[in-house]
Amino acid sequence: MRESLDTIVLIVDDERAIASSLQKVLMRQGFVVLVAENAELALEIIDSPSAPQVVLTDKNLPGMSGIELLAKGKALAPDLEFIIMTGHPSIDSAVSAIELGASGFLQKPFDVDVMIKQVRAALSKHLALVENRKLGVQLQGANDRAQALAAERDVYKGFVQERLVSLLKGIQADCTVASAAMPASEPAALAKLAHALTSIEEFLGAHGGLTVGSGKE
Repeated sequence: MRESLDTIVLIVDDERAIASSLQKVLMRQGFVVLVAENAELALEIIDSPSAPQVVLTDKNLPGMSGIELLAKGKALAPDLEFIIMTGHPSIDSAVSAIELGASGFLQKPFDVDVMIKQVRAALSKHLALVENRKLGVQLQGANDRAQALAAERDVYKGFVQERLVSLLKGIQADCTVASAAMPASEPAALAKLAHALTSIEEFLGAHGGLTVGSGKE
């Protein structure tokens, strides 16, 4: 299986022959392969537009070690995956690498098929982490939009309810005036107005607990 051309693997090894050999093997698999001979140069690449998805680094490097590179590289790019290579493995170094987030550990000399398998597994892990992060951002964005819409709905609902209450108070006041001026011979009309007002008050009471006062301020 050949990888897409935007999949970048960074090899960090001060032994040029080993780095060149690994580069050729991975390039035949379809990876874009960069090479750095020390950790300092590797960090510059990691913090650049050409940042890799997977770093294959020797543990024993001149200056900064591969384990230190792992820690600093993860600080720069948390989703970056590391595979540590060493010709002198120890339990302590393996544990340290795993604790710092290394996804693989290779003892030199190693089978290239095993190396390729580890690189692909590390790439799969990287892609899963990136996808999960994107989903998390999308979910947070959707939640923020939902909360904003809910707030707008509440504001609009409050505005409409205030207008309705104001309107009903006006109707009630008009009914009070009409009631005082209406002759006793028109009780049926007044009763209809009072019934309609009561119905509207009951409706508002059932949709938000609002009621209309007596109409007197």
